[in-house]
Amino acid sequence: MGRAEISYPVRKASKSSFLQCVSQSIPPTKWSRVTKANRLILQRDMLNLQSQLKAEAMGKLPKAFKSIFAAQVSVFADEARRLGNRLGFRRGKGMKAAEWSAEEIALGLTLLREASASAFTRDQSIINMARGNYQSLIDRAYARARFLLGEADGLLNPRLASRNQRLLNNLKKVQVSTRNMADFRIKKAFDDAQMFRLGVAWGEAVASVAKSVSDRIIIPSRLTTLGRTEGGRAVDEGIKEAAKRSDIVSHMSVVGCKAVEPNIPTYNGEPTCNIEDVPVEDVDLVEFHINHTGAWIASRFREQGI
Repeated sequence: MGRAEISYPVRKASKSSFLQCVSQSIPPTKWSRVTKANRLILQRDMLNLQSQLKAEAMGKLPKAFKSIFAAQVSVFADEARRLGNRLGFRRGKGMKAAEWSAEEIALGLTLLREASASAFTRDQSIINMARGNYQSLIDRAYARARFLLGEADGLLNPRLASRNQRLLNNLKKVQVSTRNMADFRIKKAFDDAQMFRLGVAWGEAVASVAKSVSDRIIIPSRLTTLGRTEGGRAVDEGIKEAAKRSDIVSHMSVVGCKAVEPNIPTYNGEPTCNIEDVPVEDVDLVEFHINHTGAWIASRFREQGI
């Protein structure tokens, strides 16, 4: 039976859908005073904004990562076959009758690891895919948060691009983890599979290992985790920049985390899940664990003291 298709909730975070979710009519800059009701309205609107953008990210990013990983597995297999063929390594039907020698096993491992490095570490397709998707999320989170605060100023902020670049640099961790998963499956195949001792041709060995690698790096749970984590980080970057640029917001809080997990990042010694009243100057110091589900809200304002 083939692998089940993966589906995600696709919600287009368009300008019209955003405006429909906005419940406030007067922005904070025009409030005569910040009442509890005003604050709750703003917080609800901020949560709706982030919910829309994160839902859209979940409709796009897991499928995009899946496509990238599938292409990388194909590159891995092609490169491994090319390296083996160039050396004339265990080619032809006659190889099925011969057992692998210790030297052949060592060479096979070397060739597959080199192919793994080419496909999963040196390849830049994941960066190219993420660049536009992340920037769109950052831009819209920033512009719409500014709108909610009554401080809309378009996207004339060069820091939005630098925030995107920081996220792209962080994707190197995804590349490293993908290669580590691939290399583990490569080693496991040679350690466990009897066919390498009984004897097969190089092309058959490559096909078997490529399938094992694919089964590990392209699984629904991993794709979902990547989509939620990376999409959430992009939306957070826009929200944080809007808060830091604001003339009226003094503190931000995090709400919506399901639980405070062990060994998660901390801020001033406190776990960052559902952390309260972080000064806007420090929001970039707050980091979250993988699969984080919380969202930022404005919790205190300048001058009004709330």
